[in-house]
Amino acid sequence: MELASQTKTPWDVYDILSDAQFQQYSQAGIEAIHAQLLHNRGIITPEAMRSFLAARYDQTPDPLTLIDMSKVLERIQRALAQQEHITVYGDYDADGVTSSALLTRAL
Repeated sequence: MELASQTKTPWDVYDILSDAQFQQYSQAGIEAIHAQLLHNRGIITPEAMRSFLAARYDQTPDPLTLIDMSKVLERIQRALAQQEHITVYGDYDADGVTSSALLTRAL
């Protein structure tokens, strides 16, 4: 189903999982709310969900492999060396505020 806000921005509204799907995830040890949220994001199988929920830091990809990361680092280093202002943008959820605060403090 697609809804829109007053600004005409479309919202994606996902269907609720069936009772059978919830039962399948429950038997795999996955809470209903986690199953619904992960399913909405394309993580479908119980195995993939367990893997996602049990992720470890040492299993995350190296951030230096992100596209243009070397350019980003060079630009930040140049700005710091030349004492330029750096603006940090972040969103208002818990991880956005936290990461913005950490980045600001690190700079």
